[in-house]
Amino acid sequence: MRRRWNDCTAERGEAGFYDVRWSNGDTAVYPSVTQIIGAGHGIIEDRPEWRAARERGTLVHACAARMLTGGSISLEEFNGYDMDTKQNLMAMQRFMDETHPVVRHVEVLLLHHELQVAGRADLVCLCPGVLFGGLLVGDLKTGRMRLDDELMQLTAYAACYLAMDHRRRLLGVFSLHLNPDGSYLVTKRTVQSLFASRYWTEFVNLRNTHFEYDERSLELWNSQHSQ
Repeated sequence: MRRRWNDCTAERGEAGFYDVRWSNGDTAVYPSVTQIIGAGHGIIEDRPEWRAARERGTLVHACAARMLTGGSISLEEFNGYDMDTKQNLMAMQRFMDETHPVVRHVEVLLLHHELQVAGRADLVCLCPGVLFGGLLVGDLKTGRMRLDDELMQLTAYAACYLAMDHRRRLLGVFSLHLNPDGSYLVTKRTVQSLFASRYWTEFVNLRNTHFEYDERSLELWNSQHSQ
């Protein structure tokens, strides 16, 4: 059975790799975008001491996804959270009130089969309050990240999105920082400006330096796209 490249699912495992599975039974393992960026700093796997922050970030992301899709957080639920989580959610509500995003998708799986990379964007939306005129891929952040790493991540997300859907015009990408004081900060770039920068080349170099390729998947990709 011939493999259809978008006919697949992927789940992120504990070590940060994505287990990719196609409907015909084929499987592959792809490193994540964040894992590749971390490898540039000598960090290959998640560290145990990051677990608490990661779990709180997962909670905030789940609540934000609910808010973005028209759901709400009950007062009882809100009052049960720690202060940082409450402030993050207040920042999320403030962003929505001030920029009025029109959400197309949340928790979007991103795959780049040729490069064998995977990730998950928090939302795809139209948001004139961030960038006017087209579709945006957005990523929520509850912790700090170096600007260069952040822009490299946004570049990789844009590349993955475009690799999966050539038909839609992607205008830009943005990070939404939900700050512990209840404020928010947006880092935004157009796709054109990102691919004119050094970040895509650096990301590809990191991917090729630190992670092996699934040779069978690579052979399938090359054979099906050389026809």
